[in-house]
Amino acid sequence: MELCVGQTPETISKPDPYSMDPVLERLGIPREQILYVGDTDVDMQTARNTQTAAAAAAWGYQPLEMLLPYHPNSSSADRNSCSRFFRRNSSCFRK
Repeated sequence: MELCVGQTPETISKPDPYSMDPVLERLGIPREQILYVGDTDVDMQTARNTQTAAAAAAWGYQPLEMLLPYHPNSSSADRNSCSRFFRRNSSCFRK
């Protein structure tokens, strides 16, 4: 994980499509390289609105059944499977 950003009074809130812009600017990477991992319907809406891929975190706040209607690109049953996904698919983990 390169960056974690929370909500403050000065930030644009999810699911606004511009909420991801400061993150992308700071990281210097295009939307096509982002996987937005979320555990709420608002997270899935944010991924859609910001044109990034979405992964539904089924171990989080809302059950997977509430996230699937948003058609996430992938889902993860637990933290370990999410970690394995990143290790297999992200060059930053390959050494």
